[in-house]
Amino acid sequence: QSVSGGGIYCDNQGTVTRLCHAAIKNNHATYGGGIYADIQCDIQMNSGDSLPPLQAEFGVLRNTAEVGGGALLLGGSQMEIKGSLEHPASIVLNMADTDEVESGGGVYLAGQGTRFEAINGRIESNIGTFFGGGFSVQDQAVFVMRRLPGDCWDNERCSSLSNNILISVDGDTESYGGAGDLFEGGVANISQTRIDGNLGNSVSGFNLDAYAYLRLESNLIINNRHF
Repeated sequence: QSVSGGGIYCDNQGTVTRLCHAAIKNNHATYGGGIYADIQCDIQMNSGDSLPPLQAEFGVLRNTAEVGGGALLLGGSQMEIKGSLEHPASIVLNMADTDEVESGGGVYLAGQGTRFEAINGRIESNIGTFFGGGFSVQDQAVFVMRRLPGDCWDNERCSSLSNNILISVDGDTESYGGAGDLFEGGVANISQTRIDGNLGNSVSGFNLDAYAYLRLESNLIINNRHF
């Protein structure tokens, strides 16, 4: 198990491009199970498929870490995932398993200038503990999800933040933000996205604290629930 970046470690203005049928999966690290990016790294990814998450083969999937199960972005790093007419760009079935800090089952990002953008992408069926099943954003980082105009792989789910789960390690601790957690000035802009079936034992949708900002526009928000 790596300390940082089980699948990919990017530092000092590095660039990573993953196209079409590529997979970052079954990796383990303390920070950033699939991807760890720091100091202005640039990551572009078009990988994914339209299979149900348990059957998915491409994208960022089945990675585990204490923080940032799928990807962890710091220090002004940028990551963009972009789907196509045939498939979404996918971050699915990743897990972050700490209950001491914001976990970010799918994606964790922090720091001014740090940015994650999903265009026609899906962040689905990720698992976090305590804070942020789908994503966790803090310290002036920016998280964006949106769809492009026109047709896509599935016109009802061109952009999807769905079925992410928050659990607590001890079974008693409350968990906040099944879909996402925003903390200490973290920013999220989410538009034309299906936000469906996220779970948490306290807050199943979005949790905001300490000057965080969330902008929602033309989304479908359904079936998010407490368990």
